[in-house]
Amino acid sequence: MNIAFKLFRGKSSISKFLSEDLLANPQRMILLSFLIVILMGTSLLMIPSATIQPGSPTIIDALFTATSATCVTGLVVSETAQTYTLFGQVIILGLIQLGGLGIMTFSTFFIFLFVGKLSISGRDILIDTFSQNPMVELGKLIKIIFFFTLILEFSGWVLLSLRFTQDFPVKEAIYYGLFQTISAFCNAGFNVLEDGYYTYATDIYFNIVNILLIVAGGLGFIVILDISTQLKHLRKGFIKRLSLHSKIVLVTTGILLVGGTVIFYLLEYNNSLRESTQLDKITLAIFQSTTSRTAGFNTVSIESLTLPTMFILLILMFIGASPGSCGGGIKTTTFMLFVQNILKQFSNYKDINIYSRRVPNVTLSRAIAIVFFAIFTVGLFVFMLILSEIYFSGHANHEINLMDILFEVVSAFGTVGLSTGITGTLSPVGKIIITLLMYLGRLGPLTLVFALRSKEISSIRYMKEDILVG
Repeated sequence: MNIAFKLFRGKSSISKFLSEDLLANPQRMILLSFLIVILMGTSLLMIPSATIQPGSPTIIDALFTATSATCVTGLVVSETAQTYTLFGQVIILGLIQLGGLGIMTFSTFFIFLFVGKLSISGRDILIDTFSQNPMVELGKLIKIIFFFTLILEFSGWVLLSLRFTQDFPVKEAIYYGLFQTISAFCNAGFNVLEDGYYTYATDIYFNIVNILLIVAGGLGFIVILDISTQLKHLRKGFIKRLSLHSKIVLVTTGILLVGGTVIFYLLEYNNSLRESTQLDKITLAIFQSTTSRTAGFNTVSIESLTLPTMFILLILMFIGASPGSCGGGIKTTTFMLFVQNILKQFSNYKDINIYSRRVPNVTLSRAIAIVFFAIFTVGLFVFMLILSEIYFSGHANHEINLMDILFEVVSAFGTVGLSTGITGTLSPVGKIIITLLMYLGRLGPLTLVFALRSKEISSIRYMKEDILVG
């Protein structure tokens, strides 16, 4: 025991490696943490007892599922309830919780215990993970994250279990309640219900609980912390006391939820919602607008939607959740800053001012870079999937069209999980392409760039010369 203790203390080689090589570059730590968990999940899912059918799944299918769960995406090559045993489902649930809550939260916590005090750059790990300087001590931040996760997931577990007891035996209801609560809060999109969410498509109670879990998981822990802190000032300028980050997240989330609901309702009124009652139409529209940005559950068939509706869902999936949350996408704040930067070009304002606050130019530059990096990534992977599924397959897969591929790629990049139904029909190469994209989408462009760039910063600056644009 003393030997093990000494191994992680002082100036041992392992301690030095953790503190100097990994913790000195938080982004590399994030890449490595996700990769290790994905590989471990893949190995566990390949155990024969993890699947219902005799034998184990192929390594590509196991890797795809493990990546989808860890990156809280929800894309599946086969239905979870019909493919995996209770053991396999528990593995998937564990991967979802690790990926959703933040693998960096766990890894930082244990390294903090073993190594002792983290370096200044090491503390940046959590700031990178949650994309916002928390302005609190490391230990306090970890406690806050675990506390809110425990409270929200336990509340959702109780509420969903009560609903499931009306349709299943108590033990099954409790298990289904736990699985679907974690999947919804982590915005994962996995479900172990045989008919998915279609059975509860118009159940108002079920929809409300899931929507609240999805929204809470998509806001980000920093926003939840900010709201809870300012609740004591509810009658004394609650809104004004919120940080600029929280205000932008809440307003943008509200606009996207309401806007997505209205557009979905109007476009699908005489299509997928045609045979539903007025109340059911509103319920279906609200849920689909909520889940399309982050979670990936669906209560209407995606294949039956009109092209304009699918285009709107593409935009919602591309934007995604908020920084420091369980969801992916370019993030709500990035989208808002990108829009504000475009509007600034048509005004006389020198800076972008939101709620009487000026946004730093470096933040605007990052937002613009993220948007264009995301567009480039989506375009590249669409091209790769066209090659693998249509061109090099000898045009054999006539059921897959460009919209199917684009929808699949954006869903994987935004870690959403919605699909037109082509996931299971993808070739092995196509599955590998989507697996890689889910990994990149969960990490985010900034994490990837900072992890791969050199530590050396060039001090050379050349002469400035202007060029014509536009």
